[in-house]
Amino acid sequence: MTEVDPQSGRIELDHDPIPSLQWPEMRMGFLVEDKRQLAALRKGDAVEFELVGQPNKAGDHVIKQIAPERKK
Repeated sequence: MTEVDPQSGRIELDHDPIPSLQWPEMRMGFLVEDKRQLAALRKGDAVEFELVGQPNKAGDHVIKQIAPERKK
């Protein structure tokens, strides 16, 4: 995660390709559906997230769930 703003519920991620959306690897901003999920996250954390398939009415891509990456 390259940026996190818990107050606004926005984050910026460098993410791997998302084939189902035909997105290459890239850095982009997202809105988090429940910004309380961001309280435990810090810039630089590796995260796992679940993305809503379509942007909202404002054009934001929305993350439904986000959490620190689980160690394997």
